[in-house]
Amino acid sequence: MQTLLGKAKTANEVKRIQCILFGACGANSQDIGPMVGFHPQYVRVIWKRYKDEGERAILGERRGKGRGRAFLTEDEEEAFLKPFFDQAKKGGILMVKPLKRAYEKKAGREVHFTAMYKILARHDWRKIVPRPVHPKADKEVQEKFKAFFPI
Repeated sequence: MQTLLGKAKTANEVKRIQCILFGACGANSQDIGPMVGFHPQYVRVIWKRYKDEGERAILGERRGKGRGRAFLTEDEEEAFLKPFFDQAKKGGILMVKPLKRAYEKKAGREVHFTAMYKILARHDWRKIVPRPVHPKADKEVQEKFKAFFPI
């Protein structure tokens, strides 16, 4: 365990090693938890993982790296979106429906529309706000309405 302390790179790794060390010295999880800043149940989880997996359970990041359900890598997504972005920058409209169909074809499975909006957001594309004035708006009617509106 002392050699493992030398290999520890983060505070959480040190705390996990301390959980094992204090447990080996006879302390229970109720005592160890407050000392290292973990919940007593988590101390027992660490003991179980160390028993099952050994050193690998203590050292290294325990959390996932994200994008576990992604169908394409971020680079593939960027390459996929590039022609659509280029077209939109030339004055075209970026419509999600054809984008979704193309993505489903590339990914080989169906995806929900929200997934497309998340992909667009991930690549810094924003929804364009609507124009401030309706094209069929009549300015005279609006001014007349404002003038004679009962207070």
